[in-house]
Amino acid sequence: MKNLNLNTAMRELVDAIRGVTLGSVEASVIDAAVEALIANWNDHNDEDQINEVEELKEWKERQGESKILEIIHTEADYKATLAQIDLIFFSEPGTPAGDELDRLVTMVELYEDKNYPLEALERCITQYI
Repeated sequence: MKNLNLNTAMRELVDAIRGVTLGSVEASVIDAAVEALIANWNDHNDEDQINEVEELKEWKERQGESKILEIIHTEADYKATLAQIDLIFFSEPGTPAGDELDRLVTMVELYEDKNYPLEALERCITQYI
């Protein structure tokens, strides 16, 4: 993707959608929202024009390359995922390792929210203190 402003807008959109959706619904909502964003980009960005067809094609190709969020089912998987996080904890955002770190942290948070509800509540409260 050559257009950094569009890239930023797409990442923010995807992050926002991931914050409010789960599972198979997430992928279809993200695809529809990104498609609409790309289709409307030129209408609202006179100085930053893109080839909408090419940009959508690149987006769809990149989605085929991305990893799916897995669900942690067991305590052993949870501990293994925490060990993976330890290995890549200081990865730079926007790099493949940074993206993997985000994916793994999200998986752990979902597991903890389900299996350790008190800790999830504490994390939520301390986030705003």
